[in-house]
Amino acid sequence: MRDWRVWASVCFCASLLVAVPAAAVDLTGGSKVKLADKDGTAKDMAAVSFVQDAAIADPLPDPTTQASRARISSEDGNAGWFDLDMGSWAPAGTAGYKYRNKEGAVLSVVLTTKAGKGGKMIVKLKGDLYGPAALAGPEDHVELRLEIGTTTYCGRFETGTSEVKQNLAGKVLMKGPSIACVTPVPKRVFRTSATYTGDLGGLGGADATCQARADAAALGGTWKAWLSTSAENARDRITDGHYTLVDGTIVANSLADLTNGGISHGIDRDENGAPLTSDHVWTGTLEDGTWYDSDCVAWTSASASATAVIGYASYSDKRWTDGHRTADCSYTGQRGVYCFEQ
Repeated sequence: MRDWRVWASVCFCASLLVAVPAAAVDLTGGSKVKLADKDGTAKDMAAVSFVQDAAIADPLPDPTTQASRARISSEDGNAGWFDLDMGSWAPAGTAGYKYRNKEGAVLSVVLTTKAGKGGKMIVKLKGDLYGPAALAGPEDHVELRLEIGTTTYCGRFETGTSEVKQNLAGKVLMKGPSIACVTPVPKRVFRTSATYTGDLGGLGGADATCQARADAAALGGTWKAWLSTSAENARDRITDGHYTLVDGTIVANSLADLTNGGISHGIDRDENGAPLTSDHVWTGTLEDGTWYDSDCVAWTSASASATAVIGYASYSDKRWTDGHRTADCSYTGQRGVYCFEQ
């Protein structure tokens, strides 16, 4: 199942940005999560509620004076963060805040506390939340994150823990309990500063090239190339994780997010964190991370008669890996390799 990248992550835990929030609040009082995908229309919806949750406690962070954002994610991906308009927040009595905005993807948020009964959080979204990725279903989890200043609330509904009422393509309904969100393992990525023909010495030679470039930049770790052949898909070669450039810029939140038709930021820096002088990249790989029958004879040929799929490091849509499918394997001077930390 692919992680869909058009959701506002229903996991309110530690931030996935470069700076990690100082306070992470794990929500285990999840009451209900409901998702609906209307096939790429503006009628997609999501609603998540946490009630009588002891983790939601005073003092609450004040969203009227600091930035806030929300994100929902599931097994089929996420849409990235949705920024919340500071002016759309207002106090809710004497113990909380409410958010209302009919123009944005996040329609409303309720964040309140009540003495002796814990806190409440309700988040509702509407719009083309899933885009081309679609909520394929069934989903093994749904997560919600709400970040206010340096505080991130996070709750996760899972099929093995939560009560599943409906879990189909285009529609998910689960009831609590919720559990703490899963924090992905950070993994760095870069495109090589050096460029090559399509004869990379096979997958093994390309992996060795990635390792050598990483070692030269003193990055540490073990590295593999983002390449596919008929024997092995790129997505099966790399470790799942939270992918960032070497400077910490987020690329994708998971392998499923990486292979969902687009990424959060192009892989446009080399192993030293420097901007690229050319953005062409050998891949042999489609947007879903699988092989396409164009790979410079399994990355062993520099013949002008052989071709391969290339991507473009400056793009964050599917062209980051699937930009042109008949690139000449003899070409020199522009095409590098994506390298992923394992």
